[in-house]
Amino acid sequence: MKRSSRTTRTHVSIPKLRIRSKKTLYDEGPSTSDNILERRKMEDINPSFEELETANYIQLKSSSEQQMHDHEVLINEDVNNLADTDDDNIFSADGNIPADNYEPKESGIEERSVLDDDKSEDSGIYDDLDEVLEEFSLDFEGFDGEYGPYFPNFISAMIYIWITKHMISTSAYEDLAKILKHPKYRKEDVTTNIRQIQKWRDRLPLAKVRKHDVPLSMHKTPSTYASTKKAFTISPLTHLERVLNNPLLMSKMYFGPGIIVNEKREFWHSELWQDSLLFGEDKIKSKNEEYYRAGDFLLYHEQSSTFICRVRGIVIDELDNNTLKLKVDTLLSHENLPNCRFNDNRHTRGNNMELWSVEDAVKLVNPANIEQRIVDLPTLKIFLDIYIDDFGTYRNVYHSLGGVYLQFGNMPLNLRKQIKNHFLIGFVPFGADFNDFIKPVIQDIKSLENGLIMQTLYGKAWVIGGIGCITADLPQGNDLAGVKRHGANHGCRTCNVLNSQYTNPSYDYVKNARFKQQTNERIAEIKNQSSKRDQDRLAIEYGLIEPGSFNVLKWDQHIQTPQDAYHSMAGKARTLLDATFNIFNANGEKEFLKYWKCIEKPTHWSRMPNPVQHRQSFMFSDILRIVMLMPFILQRFLKSHYIKTEVLNKWHKNSRINQNLAVSYFRKCWTIEAKVLKLTFSNNMTENTYQELQEMLKKEHEILIHIFSETFTNLPNLHVNVHLLRHARNFATLTNTAVGVKEMVHCTFKIMVPHMNCKVIELDLTRHYNTIQALRHLIDGWTDPRFSTRPNALSKLIEDLSVYRILTGWYATENSSDDITICCHDNNFIDISLINRLSTKKANEMGVSKKLDDKHPFFRDLSLSYMEHLKSKGALLNRKLELYNSISYTIIRNGQDPIQMKIRIGDIIELPEESEGIAYAKIKSIFRHQANNGQYYAFYVFDWFQATNVIDSVLECPLYNIQKPEESRWLRVFPITFVDHNPHVFFIHNFSAKKVYVGLKDPIFQPSSPIRHNSELYNLLVNDEQQNPFLFIYTDGGPDHRVNYLRVQLSLIALFVTLDLDLLVAVRTPPGHSWKNPVERIMSILNLGLQCIGLMRAEMNEGYEEIMKYCNSMEDIRNKAEEEPQLKEKLLNSLHPTIELMENLIRRLELKEEPFGIFKAASDEEITTLWNSLLLIDNSLTMEDNSKKSIQNKSEFLEFYNHCCKSRHYFFEIKKCGLLDCHICKPVRCDSETWLKVHSFPDPIPTTDGKKYKSFEELYDQETTEEYRPSLT
Repeated sequence: MKRSSRTTRTHVSIPKLRIRSKKTLYDEGPSTSDNILERRKMEDINPSFEELETANYIQLKSSSEQQMHDHEVLINEDVNNLADTDDDNIFSADGNIPADNYEPKESGIEERSVLDDDKSEDSGIYDDLDEVLEEFSLDFEGFDGEYGPYFPNFISAMIYIWITKHMISTSAYEDLAKILKHPKYRKEDVTTNIRQIQKWRDRLPLAKVRKHDVPLSMHKTPSTYASTKKAFTISPLTHLERVLNNPLLMSKMYFGPGIIVNEKREFWHSELWQDSLLFGEDKIKSKNEEYYRAGDFLLYHEQSSTFICRVRGIVIDELDNNTLKLKVDTLLSHENLPNCRFNDNRHTRGNNMELWSVEDAVKLVNPANIEQRIVDLPTLKIFLDIYIDDFGTYRNVYHSLGGVYLQFGNMPLNLRKQIKNHFLIGFVPFGADFNDFIKPVIQDIKSLENGLIMQTLYGKAWVIGGIGCITADLPQGNDLAGVKRHGANHGCRTCNVLNSQYTNPSYDYVKNARFKQQTNERIAEIKNQSSKRDQDRLAIEYGLIEPGSFNVLKWDQHIQTPQDAYHSMAGKARTLLDATFNIFNANGEKEFLKYWKCIEKPTHWSRMPNPVQHRQSFMFSDILRIVMLMPFILQRFLKSHYIKTEVLNKWHKNSRINQNLAVSYFRKCWTIEAKVLKLTFSNNMTENTYQELQEMLKKEHEILIHIFSETFTNLPNLHVNVHLLRHARNFATLTNTAVGVKEMVHCTFKIMVPHMNCKVIELDLTRHYNTIQALRHLIDGWTDPRFSTRPNALSKLIEDLSVYRILTGWYATENSSDDITICCHDNNFIDISLINRLSTKKANEMGVSKKLDDKHPFFRDLSLSYMEHLKSKGALLNRKLELYNSISYTIIRNGQDPIQMKIRIGDIIELPEESEGIAYAKIKSIFRHQANNGQYYAFYVFDWFQATNVIDSVLECPLYNIQKPEESRWLRVFPITFVDHNPHVFFIHNFSAKKVYVGLKDPIFQPSSPIRHNSELYNLLVNDEQQNPFLFIYTDGGPDHRVNYLRVQLSLIALFVTLDLDLLVAVRTPPGHSWKNPVERIMSILNLGLQCIGLMRAEMNEGYEEIMKYCNSMEDIRNKAEEEPQLKEKLLNSLHPTIELMENLIRRLELKEEPFGIFKAASDEEITTLWNSLLLIDNSLTMEDNSKKSIQNKSEFLEFYNHCCKSRHYFFEIKKCGLLDCHICKPVRCDSETWLKVHSFPDPIPTTDGKKYKSFEELYDQETTEEYRPSLT
């Protein structure tokens, strides 16, 4: 039975336009760069480095891959191998990324091209570089019918022409196809006149849009503009009324007292909500008919003591079974104050009648006789969150609009993050003043403060509320708070600090905070001055300007206009990024770009251009993402010779940063910056998070001032650090007041601009928004008061899975997918779409075959997955797999918001696991398989991570080991239902094997010895900036590395003293275990690289060659060199060509894509210098002291040896004691917290059953002995 009734035949195609495009000057292998393909010009003979990089989504097959004249271009073949590394590599996990800006993806890649028959004068230059971009296909299956061979029928031809003519997007066509294929579709219902459709808008329940005149500034607008312009606003009360009657929103909003919780997330977890009468509970009634109100003074008995307190508010203590409690401030009399004296002025002044409030000494009082809360007409207290910011509407013409948006803090965070729940108040016209625009809105908020009766979903209620917070960037926020801009003498809206003291750590920001009462008094004082000059003088002294329109509301401008963490943190990060690239030399920038292009990035991140040259065009979201990558990039490549010499000298002179420590110090700076961002944008905060944030902000302040003092001293964005902790406590988290998500609203309106008539752009945008919101509320189930008794089927469309995506994807992005319908055994997983099918060649490159047989790595796990999860126990009949690069689907559950999923190969997901709690896995493959019932199902293939319980000492990230397939203890193939949330944890590869160095030495005059080896190791560590206070050495156990020999131990002690290490552990390989030593693998690479190589030294002059003839051993040569002083120099010179040849061969070798390095043999002077460091311990030591007998009388050395050293058969340890007053060893270099975790290296101890040895983690902090050493037992 045929699957299709149509017939096909092969046709000769009509030739298409033949295009010749430029080819890059060199071909590279698959790149992991996120850079987009730059536009090229034919006349660019020497394109820049980044212009030669191939795009992530375009792979050009070079002539070396296929010997054809016409080269094929593979478009949308997502090369997702972000790092082709071995499976035994270790990865380090990173945390939250803040909410970022919406960035519409650009499709299409522009290239300058010419026609074959229109060659330019310079075309001959590129004749050998030409390649065919596209041309007609010689082999394809055509269609029968009158529109064949190109289209199957009339409908297909016209739809294709319509799509091409109007450039219809993929998502728009998918929506249209869903409507056309819907069972209720009837062609006679289609209205052919679009103007008739536009008139239907008037029937919708549109919100009332008001207009009023606002004056325009002649300094901001062109001379052709009128003096006034219409401004359009939507009342906050209108939005509020509709939200309170929206069943999808009202049921999830919170109206009640502040809640005490461990993990703070929502606005009602914040101190502002708990203490405010506008939002929280203000009174409760007791059993004896008495009221407890906010502001009351109470005498409270607790156990055997009595204290006076003042009620701040009424809260719900979730930690104590949701008990209603009084939140009170403790009040102390003078005699109870710490460090008080009876002759103190405060004591005599108050006659012991004054009470003192204790800062942050809040208590929760549990009144046992509380009967119930007062309930009359339901009271709903509304938290208004207003966001104000300007955005440019046109690409090339400056024409900004001031967007004013409203959110309701009563909604939970997951609702507030949705763009459709950002409600538009209006747009400030270009050239207009914000205070003139906002006047009608102020009157509405004033009415809300006074309270009004409003109809809600659950009946009438008394609604009261006001401004909870106003967010804006730094300059606009100062304008709203009535404070001068940050460049003024007093330009902080939270405190009175001078701009010359912005980053002064000793300045008391709490004592000098701004208070509303104080500001009102100062404004009155300014207005009372008789002359304009005196008014200006006082305004400058206080840093104040004329109060804005919000000042007439119940609003504390200094508390409720918090510093925006998003703008301040991103602005500070951009400054650090600029400072970083300014210290790199040309080689440093080139090396950075090399590692930037190969660093792993989350697959859902937008592509970012070269940060060295294009960072000024980066959005703040790009900046924040780069910050999270910078520690890992710097860890991989940065060395001191990539930093400008003048910068290193300046650091050494001004900051006392040694050149050897400069790189590690700089890496630490970026690590701290990344951790600060992670903490700042945490969605949940606990008391520990608050403390950690405060500590990290302090560290960030210190290290930025220390390294880049000229750049960051008195920087306003760095000054904001001191206020962020208070903002976090006031609003539960900093995410609640950050504008990362709110800025996405700008982008939605920018996208609308090209579709408007652009005459009165603010009116067009307002009307379009009004239409969308009207439809949205109707579909959500909102009842139109005009037709309250008439049912409407619009609310049922949300349950129709055929059109579900049309109704929920208000700001959907484009996608490309298969036409095959994918099923799922869970009905909550809908709209499953597999994207970018992988070719057979690509699948083979990934090591996966599309043919499923008994030996296929997926066969066993796929069979088990069918049996356990899909309840299908039959043998697999279909033996074909189709692999894809990504998959998207939607998850719907009752009472919850839909989750839009998009998972790509390479994403890291977290899964609940029975034994480990949370397990991490990497998406190795995504494939579909046809089950025995004929339906297609989608599956994931996981590569599981194993925790190593190790924290990276520099990056402070946990390390994980990816499990090899042959070691896998868990199933790897699972249905898509196992991934029910988008990835938010990202892993970055940690190169555990950094770089291999090979030294070439003359065994005659540069013989091997322990002191020589450690002299060379010292040079490598110093040159490579490896200034970690801990050093671990793993050796092969040869005579010069046998750690229980005294001469080896002496050389290790010399290295320990010279590097001023806190801990050194040298371990030799046990017998029979050389295969575990990485050196063995390196030796194998050297053996392969040096095969078929013949070596011979250069010939010396005849006299010296004659001397060499009579030397039969190396000892003879050394003896002759004492007689003939120039023999040594001549012989070493004759070896130079051989050594150079060997070095060039070795430099071509690499381990894990890292080329081998070369080091020179240590000179006699360097060896002597290292040995002389032992004289700091005992100046009687000599180089002949290499046995235990020779040191029996070295009392000072023996004291050090017994105090700091631990000698075992297989390892030798040197460790400082950590005591500050120790006269034997120096103080430790690491911080005290790290030192407490440092313990002695343990000896092997068997388990209780004696079958194996205990793990390192079990023994690390225990005292052990060598009695269970394998060779002893």
